[in-house]
Amino acid sequence: TDCYIDIPTIVRDNFRNVFYNNFDEKVNKFNIKGLVISNLSGIEFMMKYVGKLDIVSKYTLNIYNNHTIDELKKVGVNRVTVSPELDTDNLIDLCNNSSLPTEFLVYGKLPVMHIQYCPLGKSNKCYPTCSMKCKTSNRFYLEDKLGYKFEFVPDNMQTITKIYNSKINSIDYAKFPFDSCLISITDEDNLDEIIYNVKSNIKFDGKNYTNGNLNKFV
Repeated sequence: TDCYIDIPTIVRDNFRNVFYNNFDEKVNKFNIKGLVISNLSGIEFMMKYVGKLDIVSKYTLNIYNNHTIDELKKVGVNRVTVSPELDTDNLIDLCNNSSLPTEFLVYGKLPVMHIQYCPLGKSNKCYPTCSMKCKTSNRFYLEDKLGYKFEFVPDNMQTITKIYNSKINSIDYAKFPFDSCLISITDEDNLDEIIYNVKSNIKFDGKNYTNGNLNKFV
């Protein structure tokens, strides 16, 4: 099994020191194979590891076109996760002409927003008096006027809340030429079924699933 470090999309100052302190020691201790970079500051950080670790660019860097991929290749990125906002035609065209290996999210919940605020603590900062509901096993949702529920996950170290889409992406990837399939697991407990379905290209259907933007024009 290969281990990668997924750098958060947002890294605040109070987390930066904790995350980057003794980073090389952690890479060696846990035999880390690569880094997944999620923002522009991650590109700057990864430069010292070019040629030493496998560098993957996450879709949060907005991989919409081959110009972006070419520029990421120049700075040392080895693989890109293509934006899930692309439609079918643009996704096929991008992967066919990419100068780097591509991967695409074929199963998983996608974050729709990050907010510097905790809906549970009703503040933009963690306080010692907080009851820390985020540390319980409960699950929390925001419900819109149509009745759709968007699960949110607070981070009590950074006070950044991640809000997920109300539906889970699950696609039939047979016609797409990307090199790797990406599975994103949050709180699912049917891992064996998910892995089997993805390997067999069996998409999940039903009211809780969506094929994302594949049939929409971007």
